[in-house]
Amino acid sequence: MNTIGFLDFAPSIHHTRIVHFLSQTYQIESYFLTHNLDKFETRNLDALLIGELDKTIHLVKNLNLPKIGISWARDIQGLMNNLQPSVIQGLLELDLLIVDCKYHMQNLINFGINPRKILIFPYGVNLSKYNFYKKAHKHSNLIVYSNRSWEPGYGYETLLEAYQEYAKYSEKVEFRLAGDGSLRHKLMSKYQALFKSGKLAILGNISEDNNIEELKKSDLYISASEYDGISVSILESMAIGTPVIVSDIAPNLEIISDGQNGLTFNKQKSNDLIFKMSKMLNSDQKMSEFAHRSRKIVEAKANWTENMKLFSDKIAFMIDNKFDVFNRD
Repeated sequence: MNTIGFLDFAPSIHHTRIVHFLSQTYQIESYFLTHNLDKFETRNLDALLIGELDKTIHLVKNLNLPKIGISWARDIQGLMNNLQPSVIQGLLELDLLIVDCKYHMQNLINFGINPRKILIFPYGVNLSKYNFYKKAHKHSNLIVYSNRSWEPGYGYETLLEAYQEYAKYSEKVEFRLAGDGSLRHKLMSKYQALFKSGKLAILGNISEDNNIEELKKSDLYISASEYDGISVSILESMAIGTPVIVSDIAPNLEIISDGQNGLTFNKQKSNDLIFKMSKMLNSDQKMSEFAHRSRKIVEAKANWTENMKLFSDKIAFMIDNKFDVFNRD
């Protein structure tokens, strides 16, 4: 059995999911900058995966083994803001770079990465777990859900501003927010009137099973991110059949077509989000149509098992061929 190292900044859901899948075929050795970097050793590795590239890529230059970068989307922005010589060298030495959308692929090509070294696919959803759930039509007690991070760039301030205004004239909607982050206390203080109204539930970090239950009972899912890749959270909502409204950033537009399988709004524009919420929540037929179309898109483009099998096959090919198939210059 081949041994693969996986260098990452810190443990994460993405890291765990990938390791769980690949461990069916390979022995995996994980190394984290925040934990056990002192044990980072490549002599016995057949290939090396590198995650959170903006924090790790400078450590892997001049290593003589197949090197596969795995972008979490936000690290691309970090890389472009930190083009030190060691970062540039590390990027150009990668034998394969995994990205989840065309937008980030083009950014990397513009930077100078050989397109033949880039593999694009959304990491996807376990469709056997995220089954389509047909929702009952209702006109009261509507639930709007989001589960992104309370960190800069994820748009929770735009969400809360829109929710606070919407709650002033709608008694039939409950807002539910999962996740946590550094902005939580600041935003709770700024929008305390909304928090005290009883129309907003703060769930904190929740398990995957609880997230599935939240999506099932929700009538609408919203992501207001200002920068992202193909969000797994959005894909999960689409898979289950919860209609979505998303910010109009380029990666979102690769999976959501406004008026076809969801709605989009101008990022950071809470008034536009309010308008789109009203439009969506007052149209049962549209919500149902969007849900079914979104499920088909996820089945076609974001099947976790199929996408990861492709990834695993690429790793095997690189190990067997000693990465000669890729142009390293």
